[in-house]
Amino acid sequence: MSAPKMLLQNPVLPIDFPDPDIIRMGYTYYMASSSLHFTPGVPVLRSKNLANWENASYVCRSFGNDLNYELAPGRTLYGWGIQAPSLRHHNGVFYLCFNARSRQATTIFRTTNIETGPWEKSTIPGHHHDPSLLFLGDCCFLVYGQGTIYIKELLADASAVKPNGVDQILLTTPRVNGLNCEGSHIYHINGMFYLFLSQWPCAGNNRLLQWCYRSPTLLGHYEGRVVLDDAMGYRNNGIARGGIVDTPAGDWFALFTQDREAVGHCPVLVPLYWQDGWPVLGEGGHVPAQLELPCWPQKTTPLVASDDFDYNTNRLGPMWQWNHNPDPQRWSVTQRRGHLRLINGEVVHELSLARNVLTQKTVAPHCTFETRLDSAGMQPGDVAGLAAFQSQYAFIGLAVDKRGARQVVAKTRSKAGGSSEMREAYRRETIHLRIDYDFSAYADSARFFFSVDGRSWKRLGEIFHMRCTNDHFAGYRTGLFSYATQTEGGHADFDYLRIRYGQEQANTVTIPQDRLWFASSRAR
Repeated sequence: MSAPKMLLQNPVLPIDFPDPDIIRMGYTYYMASSSLHFTPGVPVLRSKNLANWENASYVCRSFGNDLNYELAPGRTLYGWGIQAPSLRHHNGVFYLCFNARSRQATTIFRTTNIETGPWEKSTIPGHHHDPSLLFLGDCCFLVYGQGTIYIKELLADASAVKPNGVDQILLTTPRVNGLNCEGSHIYHINGMFYLFLSQWPCAGNNRLLQWCYRSPTLLGHYEGRVVLDDAMGYRNNGIARGGIVDTPAGDWFALFTQDREAVGHCPVLVPLYWQDGWPVLGEGGHVPAQLELPCWPQKTTPLVASDDFDYNTNRLGPMWQWNHNPDPQRWSVTQRRGHLRLINGEVVHELSLARNVLTQKTVAPHCTFETRLDSAGMQPGDVAGLAAFQSQYAFIGLAVDKRGARQVVAKTRSKAGGSSEMREAYRRETIHLRIDYDFSAYADSARFFFSVDGRSWKRLGEIFHMRCTNDHFAGYRTGLFSYATQTEGGHADFDYLRIRYGQEQANTVTIPQDRLWFASSRAR
């Protein structure tokens, strides 16, 4: 019996998963993605059909003892952290390699079970920009760089640099006014070495390009060409940066990303064909907005999901990430059953400096996030609520003034550090909060609402026009937060987070709604 046809809409994931790398093990695909300053770090997704994806694991639960990752006074890691992971499998071992821009070192994790771990960690001194691992028999190499691409030989298990091993320039790419070639992904296919690189020249059509270089020998002469120059009709945002993979049937695909503005860098599935030993990407040089795949539907756990916070242990579902390393003493889902409790620590004066902001990604083109906040534990000067979180953020929540009176507050913060807010007196301890996101037709807007009963809603504040900036280098997240501006020790309790999508969210016309990757669920 042949597999049914699935009609897939690009981007295959309308959600922020930048710099994807992909491998296949039998009939299962695994994808790793940049996580930057968010923890746990390096999400690994799983799919059986390249269409429906779910969380499989995280490579690292935290970043260890690092004041930058802990939002120590005067320190943050926004826009830095873990970028451009390389995911490989060799001789029964999975390898995950990345360069953390905040540290002059490259980190390599190893495990025999990518879904359960444990992961063994090694570090290689020095900055290796956008590294890619390559295994050849008993040899292991690291390819990295920007503009000038280098190769360095590692020990067979990638745990350290090999003494007296290969360490040289691999090739030099054309210099441009813009972003020189980077984002290495190297492969050995049918006796030929292929190195995929992305470049952003400030000339011509001025958009991100995907290059490929090839050579019959690892250290030999590489010839290169542009293999993809397309924006799929979305402004002028090129599609590039990612890995390639084959299917059990022998078909090939590239999984690249496209900058979709406020929602983030979204994975795009691109057909790949081989012609005269070169990869040919897309159809007629263009990435199809829709593509038909012969594959079986897969029921998956949502990547972005509702949560009732009904946990037996103090461990959250995989859809959640903290803005930095969390303070484990300042949050709980067990102190009050069925609630997330955020306990205020150090006194701060704005949201981005608050520790323990708990986030989920947003989803294009439309999504709504709703919560119920219990402010009984809040103290004078405390602020808690629901945020559209990026460098330029906005939120709606409750603030307690110095007399203990409560006010609904809608606040925005611009890139320049300026802010504006609107307040309205509120006489209850509990409040329902909601954010409506619109990413359609370049709207990139958010609206903020509050309610006494969760049925009748009132909008507060102006429409917030979301703008992603490189100082965070991530798409907008929805964040649950609480912070103190006067004294620490107060707390806010969140009863749930509920997420809804428009019908246009369906990513396929052939799979029932209950089988879609984005279907709402309640994590336990």
